Amino acid sequence: MAKLAIAPGLGPGGRRFESSHPDHFRLSQELNGVFTAFLLCLTFKILGVKITSKLKPNLNDHKHNFGRILGKILNVASHEAPRVFFAWLLKFFFMIGFTVGWTMLTAMLVGRVGIAYLPYLYVANAILVIGGTIFFGELAHRFSKTKLIYTTIGSGTILLGGAFAVFQNAENLWLFLGLALVAESIFFAQLNILLGLFIEDLFSPLEGSRAIPIIESSEYVGGIVGGLLILGGLNFFHAEAIDLSWIWIGAIALIFPALFIFNHFRQKLPKLEFAEKPVQLSKFEQFHEGQKQIRKMPFLTGLVFVVLLQWTFLTLLNFQYTKAVNTNITHTSETVSAENHAAASESHEDLLTHGLGKLHVIFFTIAFLTQIVLTSRLIGRFGIVRTLRLHPLASFGSALLMIAKPGFGSAVFAKGMFESTTGIYTAAYHSSFYALREKIRGSVKEFLEGLIRPAGVLLGTGILILGEKFLNAESFPLAINCALVTAAATMSFLLFRHQKNYTKIPAANLKLFGNHPAKFQSIEILAQPGHDGAAEILVEKLSDGSESPFLKIKILTTLGLLSDPQAVPAILECFRDSSEEVRLAAVEALAAFKNLAEKGFTHRRVIDALKELFGSDSSPELRSAIVRVFANLREEEAVQFIIAELQNLESPIRGDCVYVCRQFQDLGITHYIEPYLKSPNLTIRANALIALWQFQGYRLRLNRLLAEILEATDRESRKISTHLLGEIRARNELPRLLNLLDENDDELRLLAALAIGKMGNPIAHHLIAEFILHPNLELSAHAKKQLAHLPEKTRKSVEKILHHHLSAKLNGLLAATHARSIEKISAETLTRIRRVYELADDWEEVARVDAVLAGRDFE
Repeated sequence: MAKLAIAPGLGPGGRRFESSHPDHFRLSQELNGVFTAFLLCLTFKILGVKITSKLKPNLNDHKHNFGRILGKILNVASHEAPRVFFAWLLKFFFMIGFTVGWTMLTAMLVGRVGIAYLPYLYVANAILVIGGTIFFGELAHRFSKTKLIYTTIGSGTILLGGAFAVFQNAENLWLFLGLALVAESIFFAQLNILLGLFIEDLFSPLEGSRAIPIIESSEYVGGIVGGLLILGGLNFFHAEAIDLSWIWIGAIALIFPALFIFNHFRQKLPKLEFAEKPVQLSKFEQFHEGQKQIRKMPFLTGLVFVVLLQWTFLTLLNFQYTKAVNTNITHTSETVSAENHAAASESHEDLLTHGLGKLHVIFFTIAFLTQIVLTSRLIGRFGIVRTLRLHPLASFGSALLMIAKPGFGSAVFAKGMFESTTGIYTAAYHSSFYALREKIRGSVKEFLEGLIRPAGVLLGTGILILGEKFLNAESFPLAINCALVTAAATMSFLLFRHQKNYTKIPAANLKLFGNHPAKFQSIEILAQPGHDGAAEILVEKLSDGSESPFLKIKILTTLGLLSDPQAVPAILECFRDSSEEVRLAAVEALAAFKNLAEKGFTHRRVIDALKELFGSDSSPELRSAIVRVFANLREEEAVQFIIAELQNLESPIRGDCVYVCRQFQDLGITHYIEPYLKSPNLTIRANALIALWQFQGYRLRLNRLLAEILEATDRESRKISTHLLGEIRARNELPRLLNLLDENDDELRLLAALAIGKMGNPIAHHLIAEFILHPNLELSAHAKKQLAHLPEKTRKSVEKILHHHLSAKLNGLLAATHARSIEKISAETLTRIRRVYELADDWEEVARVDAVLAGRDFE
């Protein structure tokens, strides 16, 4: 059953909110994060995040702890900063340990025994990972994630420490490698999965967009630091490869105190989730359920083979790469040995560890830069499936190079190409799961990650073992390179073939009953590039009269992005919708179209429909939007229509036509607007002043009229004058507006705050956000609508403050409830929770809460 919340906090999948960061963290905890903070600052400097001067006085203020400083650097709220920092730290420590540990194991095996035994390391690793997945999957039903994390850290580090002690005393290489491999494959591999689940539980959807990209950067930085520690240990401390075990143990062990400190100081809230089903599936049953779901969807069937081949490719490539590095080091060491016997004292495994560590730093640096510069842009430009294709295509090209020019250079290039594009592939791969319903997403992932991935490793290893057994030394490398080309080509073929099958998944989800959360995700997925017939699918759903207004708004926004002329008739039908928000969304969808002028009859029909709507709808926001569409389609049509209405003395919309004339930067409008400066209607006079304010030659006369309007003292006149000051950006009247902020009249205060916000003054930012949260729904709706009319910088600042307020509000709502499952939360609290998500425009969560309020399982 899909989850709405697991506290602390609220959000699908059990993401959490944190109410506060303790003020009494000691300096020792801060020092543990100094180096990490430096790397984070460097990361955000690369990303273009500004570290403002506002931080400077805080650095010397003992009242501001490290979490708050980090929160300001990362642009997260104070109650979010500790979770972001500790989540980043947990993944950072793990990645250091993994980089050092796997490099050391590979180097020791190859350096002491030979490259021929490397495939057996892969086999043992894959089998142990499968066993660990099944074992810990069964324990997950009985113990909390935190207890399992502590157990895996303790068991893995003790086992690894014992392996080191055995090697130091008995120098039994095989026993050491066996114990270390068990620690890595069973305990540390599962630790990585558990950390991912634990971190996911810490954040809500409102926080995730800010927090998750920051946390993901830890893997690349951790890989770079791990490589640097390998080089530093060997070069500066003259350690041997086996001594790197202490770095491996230390990095993993640091997760324990970091997690313990975090859990000790955070304020825990009641755990909120759907009531557990009485029967839990075993791990084998979960795998079977995942396999059943995959068979129902052709895209997932193809993805099974892609995952299998991707890990087969990686296994073969790692062997060729390690062999090339080993051969190069062997050749270099022999040359050095002949020339300098003192330099030859360094063991072969140390040289191999050093070489692999140096290349790790290079690869992770390239992957990090690729991730932050290209990944999101590529997904946004090409879509999920097309982005998935880039990785196998790059791998195919590098594998061909290995055939054409075998050797050290081509192997390193292929490995570098693989690592630099893996981040792109992984981001698209994980994003593709959002097309699946939440109920089946977990079982499908378990099947792919728990069985298919290690099966790919076993397949690749089987090819290596059979190749070594039946092929001679000359033909074996060529055969492996040909297998690499075949695997990459097959992956590319499968991904080219399954684009249509990927589109079928969200199309099927749109047919679910009611406001199912999967519908909203499906609409977003269909908005991505690469889907054929997406507009047709959305139009069919838009024409369904039973759909809710906010689902229609989501579809209309997406149709505007797609700009398919075939969707125009369905959009025009929404002009008759009873919801003003739907009508406005339909107009704004047409405003996003860029190719309507090429369709003559469609173009004419749109203009006629807009004219009709302008005359029949009284919403000023809607009429302004209609004029913007007019200007995009054919400005002369808009001009003719507005002039006709202005000259019609009986027209009920003359005042609105005067107001929208401000959108035309044409001195010629003064001829038609100037007479309205003498209108007996104060609203029309103010609209005429707003329309003409852009022309400097009229400012003197307009200032006299402005002074007259400001002299009026009745409430309606003050409302009109306050709105007017914001529209013309009258900064010299700022003191008047600031005085209005102290009024008891909330409507006047809101208008004053909006006017100040339009001037770009930050004084109003917090007040506008508070009005959006106002219990008066009319004031709240008006404040939210006006966000679109604020300057971009002001709007973003208000939205940022609003999201922080919403996070804190959800935190407070959950802190006040003692219910242990969502079904037992009072309807009043759920209604207030729904309101928060509605203000955040998180309609998926609104649908989830609606389902609970209706007593219905939304799966």
